[in-house]
Amino acid sequence: MARKLDASFYNIWAPAIAQNEDAPRCQVRALDQGSAHIGVRADIIMISIGEAAKTASLFRMGYLSSTDLQRLIGKGAVGDILCRYFDARDRSSTMKSMTRDRDSHEVFGDERKLIIGVGGGSAKVDAIRAALLKKYINVLITDEGTAAELLRD
Repeated sequence: MARKLDASFYNIWAPAIAQNEDAPRCQVRALDQGSAHIGVRADIIMISIGEAAKTASLFRMGYLSSTDLQRLIGKGAVGDILCRYFDARDRSSTMKSMTRDRDSHEVFGDERKLIIGVGGGSAKVDAIRAALLKKYINVLITDEGTAAELLRD
């Protein structure tokens, strides 16, 4: 997409979930030295929207155990963005509180940024709907079937 628009793009590679409590601080310091500043300066950010289910990539790749997943679903989680789970109900339930110490860089809340969410399929409809309602994303790229399901309500 960046090539088509003659724009720069950068992938920021970092572990989805830290292996221990000290790792996030070390990773943040290392990222602050370089690529994390790119994310802060970015005008457009593209992120994927995940579902809170056994079909989710984080579960299939082993980042979440069945116990972790059930705990999140028990708290009302419907989806995740950047490994931060969120519910479908109220705006006061933050993604950080759903995941406790599992943290990632904050990209939400800056109204000057264009945050594009990518997600599709009926398994992700609740997560996509919540991400839109909570204004975690302001543009959605999805398939026709998912769009039709979102518009039905």
